[in-house]
Amino acid sequence: MQFHDDTLDREEFIVKYLAGKAPAASADAFESHYLDCPECFTELCASSLLRDALTAPIVERRQVGDAVVVDFAAPSRLVAGSREYEEFLSSVGASSDTRVLIDLTRVTRVDSAGLGLLMRYYSRVLSNNGKFSVVKPSKDVEAVLEATGLARLLNISRDEVEALQRLAQN
Repeated sequence: MQFHDDTLDREEFIVKYLAGKAPAASADAFESHYLDCPECFTELCASSLLRDALTAPIVERRQVGDAVVVDFAAPSRLVAGSREYEEFLSSVGASSDTRVLIDLTRVTRVDSAGLGLLMRYYSRVLSNNGKFSVVKPSKDVEAVLEATGLARLLNISRDEVEALQRLAQN
C-alpha cells in the first residue's frame, strides 16, 4: 500500500489501524513505514490523541462511602443534545441511588433540558428516601439555579467535603 498516494485513503487506513481492523499485511507494512516517516507518524499520533479525547467519558460516577458522586471530567454544557447531557442521562438513568452529590464545578452552561434532568434525578433520589446535593456550580449556572428557584431545593454546598457531611446527616 502506498501511504502517500491519497491523503483521505491514508486517514481512513489510520482509523482502521487504530481500531485494530486493518488487514494484517497492511498493518505490518504501515508499522514499518510510519517509524521512518515523520508525516505518517505525526498523523498517527494526532489521530490517536483525537480518538482518545472524543471517546473519554465526560461524566464520572464514583462511590464515596454511601454516597454517589457524579462529576464532569472536563468543562461541560448540560444542554439538550450535548454529549455531556446524554452521558449524564445514561449515568443516572434508572439508578436507585439514595445519597447523591452532583459536582457542577466544570459545568459552564445549563438549559431547561439540563435543569429538567437534574430535577428528574433529584426527584428519583427523594422518592428513594434519599438526599441530594450540588457542589460549586459556576457563577452562570448558579445564576440560573437562583433565577428558577432551584437553588433552594438542590442543597448547594461550597465543596465536596461539606456536601458529603450534609448527605451523611440524618
